[in-house]
Amino acid sequence: GVHGTLSGSITTYGGNTMGTALGGVALLGYRAERQLVYLSANANYSNLGGQVQVSNAFAHFRHNYVLAPWIAWEAFAQIESDRFRRLRWRSLLGTGPRFTVFDAETVALFYGASYMFEHTKLAESVEDRPVRPSDVHRMNNYAALLIVLEPGRAVIGNTIYFQPRFDDFRDVRLLDVLSLDVTITGKLSASLQATLRYESPVPEP
Repeated sequence: GVHGTLSGSITTYGGNTMGTALGGVALLGYRAERQLVYLSANANYSNLGGQVQVSNAFAHFRHNYVLAPWIAWEAFAQIESDRFRRLRWRSLLGTGPRFTVFDAETVALFYGASYMFEHTKLAESVEDRPVRPSDVHRMNNYAALLIVLEPGRAVIGNTIYFQPRFDDFRDVRLLDVLSLDVTITGKLSASLQATLRYESPVPEP
């Protein structure tokens, strides 16, 4: 069926440092028989002491169709912006297979390989010295590992993406996302996430 979560936060600061921090996260998903569809989005902004500290937004849509127990076909779209990565706008579309390497009761591993078209607009400060064309074609490889530390209470997941450009394998993007979700009580849970990014080349400062 349909499931979703929505959360937001507003924090204001007074005293030596004046400012405001805003944040929001939304997740909407639908699952039925062979299909899984979901939309994930988040946005963050903070202005402290008269200076912008954080300004980013992200949205990802994905549709999976299970062809067999060991393979599914994926299609996805994504948009993002991040002031401090000097990224005014990046949008992408992709499609390809996802393979179930193994799926046990407490451990699961998946691998996906897909074609991805990417369109990027850099911030005005570096727009005049791009390191790649605004439109590129990439190979999207990812491995996703899920480990149930304690059934119903603690789950750890790690997904790593490796995305080289088809016409220049020196142009590569690497992303690793590690997450830990813990259920404390029936109505209280905690979630931690760490993200590592690497991209080469990037515009000079």
